[in-house]
Amino acid sequence: MPVQLYVARNAEGQPMPPQHSHEVTGCLDVVKRLWLAFNHQDTVYAAAANLHNPSADLVIISEHGLGVIEFKHSFGKIMRRVDDRWYAGSHLIVAGATTPDGQPKYLNPYQQVHAYAEEIRNKLIQPKRPPALLPGNAVDWPGFKIQTAVCFTHPDVDVSQLESDLRKHPPIGKPDWEQFSVLTPREVPDWAAALRFEVTKGKAENYQAYQLTAQQIGRIAEGLLHGTEWSEILQLMPTGEPYAYLIL
Repeated sequence: MPVQLYVARNAEGQPMPPQHSHEVTGCLDVVKRLWLAFNHQDTVYAAAANLHNPSADLVIISEHGLGVIEFKHSFGKIMRRVDDRWYAGSHLIVAGATTPDGQPKYLNPYQQVHAYAEEIRNKLIQPKRPPALLPGNAVDWPGFKIQTAVCFTHPDVDVSQLESDLRKHPPIGKPDWEQFSVLTPREVPDWAAALRFEVTKGKAENYQAYQLTAQQIGRIAEGLLHGTEWSEILQLMPTGEPYAYLIL
């Protein structure tokens, strides 16, 4: 099964799917698109949802790279104001949990997904115990790139202005190891297919790119991200077979 689905688990090891209906709907939309795009391929893709330690709405791991997605269900025209906060029309988009004084923990959704990706990356490149979660030698790991994205799942969202703004003025403080995108669900499969660590084995091996093995992907999803098999949604995945027939 080239597409493997994981979800956060509680202390008893039981699956912990998203709590709110719009979170489940948005996540299922994206996962079904990934399933249709990649389940017939040889390349392994793993999707881990609703993670808590470390946090992330969705992490996609392929043999070639890793991406972290934050879902937002805002609708209307999305824009970034001069204070670097993001708005859906006139409504502030809340980024993450709130602080004790009631303020959003992050200034905008980019800062939120960046914080999640940074935590995951640090655990990948600074392992506390073997086996290694990344291919190659530890000296190469700090150069591995990670992709991040904010995915707006509402059908009535318009992200064109925000995308244009971010092309001209990338997020403040974005590090060299990160590539950031704004997505809608239909764009996620193309984004996932382009995930790349962008580190090669050097001239001696004809600059072949490092790739994760299926075993390393599983260890990242289950060991690092504390995911468990999301078996309850497997029956909801599209088969690719026709669901209606015309009989002459």
